[in-house]
This record gives sequence, structure tokens and C-alpha cells, in this order.
Amino acid sequence: MFESRKTRLLESMEQREIDVLVVSTPASVLYMTGIDLGGFWSPQYLVLSASGDHRYVLRGIEIHWRDKWSRVSWCTNWSPYSDDQDPTTVLAGAINELSNGTPSPRLAVEVNRTSIPYQVVQSIIRECHPSEVVSSTDLVERQRVIKEPAEIEMIRAAGRITAAGMKAATDTIRDGGIDSAASSAAFVAMLAEGSEFLADNPFVAIGPESAMAHARATNRRPEPGEVVPIMMSAAVHRYQCPVERTYTFGLPSKELERSLSTVSDAIEAAIDAIRPGMKSFEADAVVRGIYERADLDRYFLNRLGYSFGLAYPPVWWENDIMQLRPGDERVIEEGMVFHLVPALHIPGQGFLNRSMPIAVTSDGCDPLIDVPVRVKPL
Repeated sequence: MFESRKTRLLESMEQREIDVLVVSTPASVLYMTGIDLGGFWSPQYLVLSASGDHRYVLRGIEIHWRDKWSRVSWCTNWSPYSDDQDPTTVLAGAINELSNGTPSPRLAVEVNRTSIPYQVVQSIIRECHPSEVVSSTDLVERQRVIKEPAEIEMIRAAGRITAAGMKAATDTIRDGGIDSAASSAAFVAMLAEGSEFLADNPFVAIGPESAMAHARATNRRPEPGEVVPIMMSAAVHRYQCPVERTYTFGLPSKELERSLSTVSDAIEAAIDAIRPGMKSFEADAVVRGIYERADLDRYFLNRLGYSFGLAYPPVWWENDIMQLRPGDERVIEEGMVFHLVPALHIPGQGFLNRSMPIAVTSDGCDPLIDVPVRVKPL
């Protein structure tokens, strides 16, 4: 699997006439090599030449992982830096070594990613004297946006664990527990079911104040009729499967019930509509039209969905890789995976969402978690 990804990447490098490529995003390094060193703890760089030679630049304290990962990865040449060294100096040395005598190599680095700051790129230019520095961001991410069957199965496995966390959280609220206890119960349940360390802690919020985006627990119990938004994602081999559900504690008001029903209509319509060949903005327009007809569109403040799969803390999404949003002409393809999140932020009611993680199939889309859209009050 990793060898074939490397082959495709080298083909892309040849088409773009790239002499040396630097991959710095931890999820992309993991995708290409199978090496998982925990994410953003310290700078790490995969340096690949057009000939296929490579160096993996990493903090010296991590070097003893080499024997483990070398058994499963094509990436076996590791270049450690010590804590009294500038990692950029070791990176520049690896680039120069892999230039194969080319005096002014054409260098590609990821841009618009926090994993390789501007000052690092400037240091590379001073020390390596490339003829040109171009963006490599899409070279790996273009592969990552289409999931292989094995990846989708890991996402589905993560979804089964996420569902267990949702049950633990809802059971806690239903039994009279506070929101922070529900979040803790979900965390423990997912780890007990086999989740790796989570990309983000479970969100549990309560009441109208949850309309503020990404509200979290405030150590209180819901009052009858209040909303209880719950969202989380387990992780299997760093593959995520997030889901968000807004419950009510007891029966909602008629107005709130109407809003929640419309959110359910929107997610069901999106699931029915999305298929290969549809453009990103067309998928988003499906739910936007439903909210416009229900006079709720002013509360739809985000896009319909985002790509997900591999992730490290502090987020579970691949938001940078692809989104379903207005004005986006990208074409949806079979094998893409999205978290559909047609959420409403309604003052006086709260955060309302009935999300669904889905995989795009040859004739539609397949939900990746067994949590019903239309949930009963707690």
C-alpha cells in the first residue's frame, strides 16, 4: 500500500519536474510512509528525490522508533537532529544530499500548512539555492482525498467506537448526569472499546448558549426542553469517524421541534442527493435550499461538509483537503469521505445538528456510522 503511494507520488513529481520534495504535514507523512510519531510534537520532514531516494528528518529522541517502522515502511533512511540543533539545518542538509549534484534543484514544499513556517522555507532557500520553490501541497493531498477500501474500513471501525461513546454520553445525561460527566463517560467508553488517543475530547454542551460555536461542558444539568448537542470522534490507526447529534432533554417546544426536524430533513436530503459527478457547491445547495424554504437559512453559518480520515490533535478533520461549500467547483468522486454537518446556530435554541459521516459510492453515498438521524429526547 505505501509502496504504491510512493510510486504515484514519484509520477506526480516527474510530471511537475520536481527534483526534491519536502512533506511536512504529519498526517501526510503517515499516509505516505506508515510512520506515526504522534503528530505535531516536534518538526518532522519526509524528503524525497525524483530518483526515489529519501531522508526522514526527525527529533533525535524519536530515533529508536526506526526499527519498528522500518518493518512496515519503505522509509528507512532517518536523519535525526539533536535538541541543540536547528531542525532546518538538518533538513537543508538532506535536501542538498538528495539533489544528486543538481546545482539548482527545483524544490517543492507544502504551503499554507502550519507544519512548515515561512521562516523555514526562507532558511531552505538560503542554504540550498533552489532554482525555484513550488507548492507540493496538493501532491499528497490529492491522493488522500480518495480513500482506499482499507481506509474506509478503518473509518467504519472508528465509527463503531464513536457510537459507543455517544451511547455513554446520552446514558449519562438521561440518568441525570452533568455535561462534563457525559463527556468523561464518552471518553472512557471509546478508549475501552479500543480507540487510540482522541484527536479532540468529546464535546457536550447544554442549552441556548450552545449556539456559540464549539461550546463545551460547563458542569451543569440540562433543564427540561433544553438542547444537548453531543459530538465526538474515536480513532483507529489515526483514522477518525466523527458524528454530531443534538438531543433534547425531555420534550422540546414546538418551535424547537420544527427546527430539529428541518435539520433532519436537510441531512437526509444530502445523503440522498450526493453522488459522483456532483460538484461541491451543488451538494451544499441541497441543504441551503431546504433552510431557505423553512426561513432558517440565516442560521446556517457554515458549509455542508468536509473531508476527514487521518488526523492528529487538535482536530479530527481534513478541512484543508476538501469541503462541500458555496462557490466550490470541485467534483465529488467515488471514494471520497465527508462529514456532513448541516448545522444551525439559533440564538434562544442552541446548536442544532444531526450530522453523518459518509463515503461516496459509485451510485450515491454510504453512512459510516450506525447512529440514527432522528433521535428521541433524552
